[in-house]
Amino acid sequence: MGSCQSDSPDIRPRAQSEEFAPSSKQVYRAAKRIKIRTKIRYYLEEQDIEEYNRTVALMSENEYRKKQQLMTPVSSDIILCQEVSLPTRLRCGSGLSEVN
Repeated sequence: MGSCQSDSPDIRPRAQSEEFAPSSKQVYRAAKRIKIRTKIRYYLEEQDIEEYNRTVALMSENEYRKKQQLMTPVSSDIILCQEVSLPTRLRCGSGLSEVN
């Protein structure tokens, strides 16, 4: 599977062999693969963090909008406060006198 076999008649795998030493080319390739994997992992983590921050900002914005909608009337048909004229007299039978 892509590994080089030495010409030695040793039957043991190279990793178990006492004289095993990877070539500088193998070391370089392994380091390059590790570096690439690390960059990919870092990039994906950064993307996850950015997506999380966007989600939190969107949720905060939606909560702010909901609060604003609760504080403001939806249409002009809604009357929050209506001025009502007070009667000059209370109804008979209440036992109270005239209110001015």
